[in-house]
Amino acid sequence: MAAGEPSTIQVMHLGGTPSRLTTDMTVGFIDPCEGPTYEVSPNELKELYGTAQEEKEAPLPGVHVSSVPEKFSGARKAPLKKHAPLWGGKLGLIRGVEHRIRLKPGVVPVRPLPYKAGPLAREREKAEVERMRSMGIIEHSTRNWASPVVTVRKPDGSVRFCIDYRTLNSMTVKDAYPIPRMDECIGSIVSILLLPRLQ
Repeated sequence: MAAGEPSTIQVMHLGGTPSRLTTDMTVGFIDPCEGPTYEVSPNELKELYGTAQEEKEAPLPGVHVSSVPEKFSGARKAPLKKHAPLWGGKLGLIRGVEHRIRLKPGVVPVRPLPYKAGPLAREREKAEVERMRSMGIIEHSTRNWASPVVTVRKPDGSVRFCIDYRTLNSMTVKDAYPIPRMDECIGSIVSILLLPRLQ
């Protein structure tokens, strides 16, 4: 690469807040290399950075499927394999849509007190908040609104972290959306279950 010659460089943002790169913005500097250089082949890259992509696939999640007939094993494994990374315990974040809440006229911000909880419950809450903050899912806020945290024990003994938005929901302008008919939902499920037997 000669001096002044344009070059394409990949840039990765590892921060927790969004950043915008503008035209003619300086993001770094490149110094010329004084020593010897050589080209690395794809095979050498595989040796440097581990195994091939096929071997790095996530293992199938431990879903209880003993009641599923063996003839459906292929159809059962395909979606599990496709969505196996979802069982990795890592939460995701999508910034494609900005959510807006429409409030009823005259509503003022509310900040209910936290619910009563023992020291062990508070430690669990703090640990979960720190875990989500470290993953960039939530961020520190000093806004006028607040809602209390609720921890719900799941059947397996673990705890589900929830937020009680009932007060906020009572002040929100509801979206008008048709609720599906339950008899149609059950009918469609029954037809899907019976269809393989009829073929």
